[in-house]
Amino acid sequence: MSSWSNPWQGYQIDYPDGWRILYPPIEGVAFDSPDGGAFLEFSQMQAANAGQAVRERLSKIPGHEARSLEDTPDQAAVLFRHGDVFGEMRARCQNGRATLLLAQARQGKTIDLTETIRAALNGLKPLQPIPRQLWKDPAENCFELLCPQGWRVDHGFAPDTFGIRQPVCRVSLNRYTFLHLEGEFRGFTQGPPEFPGDIHLPLRGLYPVLEGGFLPKWGARVLAFEDFGSPLEADARLRLPDGLERVARLAAATVPNSPRWAGGVSHYYQATPDEMVQLEPIFRGIAKSYRVDPNWQNYQRQLQNAQFQSQHAQQTQQWMNQSQNLHQQRMQDIHMQGQANTARHQMRQDLNDAQVSGFQQRMDSMDRMHHDNINSIREMSDYLDPQTGQMHNLSSHYEQVWNDGKGHFVATDWHLDAPPDWHQLKRIDPSYRP
Repeated sequence: MSSWSNPWQGYQIDYPDGWRILYPPIEGVAFDSPDGGAFLEFSQMQAANAGQAVRERLSKIPGHEARSLEDTPDQAAVLFRHGDVFGEMRARCQNGRATLLLAQARQGKTIDLTETIRAALNGLKPLQPIPRQLWKDPAENCFELLCPQGWRVDHGFAPDTFGIRQPVCRVSLNRYTFLHLEGEFRGFTQGPPEFPGDIHLPLRGLYPVLEGGFLPKWGARVLAFEDFGSPLEADARLRLPDGLERVARLAAATVPNSPRWAGGVSHYYQATPDEMVQLEPIFRGIAKSYRVDPNWQNYQRQLQNAQFQSQHAQQTQQWMNQSQNLHQQRMQDIHMQGQANTARHQMRQDLNDAQVSGFQQRMDSMDRMHHDNINSIREMSDYLDPQTGQMHNLSSHYEQVWNDGKGHFVATDWHLDAPPDWHQLKRIDPSYRP
């Protein structure tokens, strides 16, 4: 067995020698056999018990048949089959946090799924996460991210595809190893282009966006393209002309009831092929921690809207000053132009709002999952001091925790007849049930 470490989230797991590392859209990692006939997936999730975690993961496998091997609050296991694929799934649950391993193989593939899962579970152990610090934009305080110690942050501003000012940030270990955070999106339409800059693309898809817009620009060739069944998000693994490996996160935003949509790259990171295995979890962790202040974004949209309104007013005045003999025709032109401008502006706002909302929801969800993951690995829980409102992160092995207000704590599973100056802390873990 080989070992794979996630220095950002702080754990290590074993997997079969020679298997390929994958990053599906889950809180975890996956491994694929060289011939593609077998698959191992490690994930973590919030769950009331182990059985719930197994059932939730099974619900994402279409047309499956399953047979339960074990179903207790702490542990659960099932055998399943879908098509010519058979598999086994095992889950452990503690304090509302489930660790799940799934192994599957195609019919005829010789592999001991039970032993593969057990070996991976036995090799799972916590690690000390890489030291990091919160970095905030010093110019306008408009965005923040978690930066590993010893890494460098360069930043600036540039207009996006729709003319709205956006931050640009690069977090680098050295000149060739870095994460670049800058959205580069373009407008597409399945029908005839209606607005300047629109690109006609008969079929919606992120691979044509990559192939037509970024591969020629970067001079890259595709090593792998993983969309994991999502039409709105994908990772493209590329080989650059200088031999470096680059992973680009592709994203799309649709306009409801319209053939128009936007697609492009939200961020990318690169390193040498040897470095990528160790650094990719760090790159992905930094990208997930990246947040842009929504108030700053709204202000930039308001500035762009004001500029649009000013330009529109100037155009209207110019048109109004033209010959009276063509007045009626000019009024009709103004009306049509105003409708087109309004539609274009609304489209820009809809696309930007969709991108901002989706990004913020993913960041909030990942923050919560990351905190719960750390608590689960370290066997800790969050406690609230009702007198001071202060939060404490303490061991989760006791039913009661008491505080005297002077920095002293007592944790016990027995009833405590506490002195008058002691008070009980409230456990706020949503999965805890006394």
